[in-house]
Amino acid sequence: MAGIWHDLVRWPLTSATVAVCFVLWVWHWNSRSDLARVASSYRRIVIEKQVWRCITSTYSHGSVLHLAFNMSMAWSQGQQFESQIGTVEFARVTTLFIVVSSCLSLGATWLLVHRMNQPGAADKQSVGYSAVLFAWYTAGSMQDPWTTLYFLGIVPTPRIVVPILALLFTQLLIANASFVGHLSGIVAGLLFGLDLFSWFTTYFFLCSLTWIVIGMSWSVKTTTNLPVPFLVMLDNTGHDVVHGVVIRRTRTPGVDRFDEVTIV
Repeated sequence: MAGIWHDLVRWPLTSATVAVCFVLWVWHWNSRSDLARVASSYRRIVIEKQVWRCITSTYSHGSVLHLAFNMSMAWSQGQQFESQIGTVEFARVTTLFIVVSSCLSLGATWLLVHRMNQPGAADKQSVGYSAVLFAWYTAGSMQDPWTTLYFLGIVPTPRIVVPILALLFTQLLIANASFVGHLSGIVAGLLFGLDLFSWFTTYFFLCSLTWIVIGMSWSVKTTTNLPVPFLVMLDNTGHDVVHGVVIRRTRTPGVDRFDEVTIV
């Protein structure tokens, strides 16, 4: 028991990540919930504005094997990187990887749909933490790219090439693995390793968290029936809509009161 508390204190973000992914998987399994409710796709996020799916899809998994594989990698990588750079910096880079890999994946899907005449790509759904894991692995490889590692314990390979081989191996081993999602993670890690995100400082990260929370909350409010506290949106008649209730607002100088409530 003392060892568990020691791990929680030493690697709080890594522990929280594994816990959240596990709890979400148990909830999906226990409720027999359709993963399509939380999965990401170009149509859902870009066309239907369900931006919150960038978060829910990242921390959701399709099977116990999917969860076990990703969480074992997340635990080992998290221990390494969170110990090296600290929890705040680890959170900053992880957030960056989630945002950048999601944008790259959506951008690649846009190319498939609009430039390569593959409209079906807009409806392909994905879940899992793999993109972030690929990003972290690639970023770590950039620290010493030409060190020789043995891929699968057999093939001597420059460290920087291992993420690509892992991507190809995953595609061969797992039939429904998301090539675009995993590749987006690799590219995100590569861009970070090239120091292209030096502008995303800790201060900017902490400030941007507010806008991320507001943006995700607004997306949930406007695209689902879930109640979001403290958010009020106007319908096209100028009435406030609060949790499915239209509140007609009367305005007089110095007075702002609610005088009629209609259930919609």
